[in-house]
Amino acid sequence: MRNILKATGTALAATVCLTATAPTTTAAAITSAAPAAPIASAAPAAFIAPFAFAAPAAFAAPASLAAPAALATPAAPIASTAPIASTAPAAAAAPVAPDAFIAPSAFAAPAASVARAAPNASAIPAASSAPVAPAVSAASTTVPEPRQIAAGTPPTASANHFGYLGAVSLGLAVLGSVADPDRSPAGANDFGCKPSSAHPYPVVLVHGTFANAFDSWSGLAPVLKNAGYCVFALNYGESKPHALMKATAHVPDSARQLASYVDRVLAATGASKVDLVGHSQGGGLTPEWYLRFDGGAAKVHHLVGINPSNHGTDASGLAPLLDTVLDVAGRAGKPLGLDSPAARDQTIGSPVLQRLYAGGDTEPGVDYTTIASRTDLVVTPYTNQFLKAGPGARVHNILLQDRCPLDLTGHAGGVYDPNVNRLVLNALDPAHAEPVRCALMPVPV
Repeated sequence: MRNILKATGTALAATVCLTATAPTTTAAAITSAAPAAPIASAAPAAFIAPFAFAAPAAFAAPASLAAPAALATPAAPIASTAPIASTAPAAAAAPVAPDAFIAPSAFAAPAASVARAAPNASAIPAASSAPVAPAVSAASTTVPEPRQIAAGTPPTASANHFGYLGAVSLGLAVLGSVADPDRSPAGANDFGCKPSSAHPYPVVLVHGTFANAFDSWSGLAPVLKNAGYCVFALNYGESKPHALMKATAHVPDSARQLASYVDRVLAATGASKVDLVGHSQGGGLTPEWYLRFDGGAAKVHHLVGINPSNHGTDASGLAPLLDTVLDVAGRAGKPLGLDSPAARDQTIGSPVLQRLYAGGDTEPGVDYTTIASRTDLVVTPYTNQFLKAGPGARVHNILLQDRCPLDLTGHAGGVYDPNVNRLVLNALDPAHAEPVRCALMPVPV
């Protein structure tokens, strides 16, 4: 335990240092499907890990979070070199508020003409009445409305504005979503997209606990779009409408929201199935519950999990303490999403886990790919993430360090790791798989 805490402290210190100074690193030379844009030099020295183990104090840092109204007033217009594909073209500078950080054009709030997301129901039901399932109230499948591309705007995918610095890039993307937690990542949520014969399955991106679609997928979504996929990314599991941190609701209820969203994507695209790509909870329990109990197995071709919370976690032995902290913090921090039944659902031994895996790990007819990291200190032990194939299913378990021994990316940074991006592309299209170039990723967070 002492070694784990020491490693975690070192990793966080490295992350803060990288974020505060944004030095030139070997990651600047990363080659991937989408070139990385320069990281802002005045990067805030904090990041938010997308699971139950982010420090709540980190969310109090941006002054803009306490005054969302101020963020609606843009500064003098400037030209934007890479508008976000899911919003009207940005022509305004980053909003100005007291003590606000100076953000790149990627942080510009979307046009006011874009409709705000529909409020999510606060009641969180269970998907089953089985004795071990959580006891909750009436069912709801309300999904926060995805922010679509503005009418008349070509559905182009822009570059990744946040670079490929793992957890550091995630932290920048989190801050970029503060003004509008419901915004879509570049390249996602064009509901006019029709799948090609080369990529017949739309890709639905499913973020993890305490995260949102924009901060999780601003790296991978444009990569997939540029590769020719129809890409969609939902927000789900809110404790309060427009909360910055989402996916905090009970896993069975979030799975129902995912089911509703997939049905909408299938109806819009005319596809027979989708591919799901998820991180943490979004690559593990939520889609797996959907596959098993909400009819998802007939509608999903492939589930790709990045650091998925399969089989639950002991959080490096800290899960009971962290669950207690979340119970206390949830009473005051519900608007931020600190009230998190999802974290307890993902703790080893929870009723949700017992019921989900009572019938094995997989569903017939679905392919599964799991991408895990040995340096993951959130979903622990990391071997829990691996799945065992049942009848009629295929499983591909990948340990990141087996492919790239010098990639130290842990749990939070996996969604901004070019090596992981390449593994995802290879999983979705194995017939055209390319070698992983193994960019150096030195931050184990």
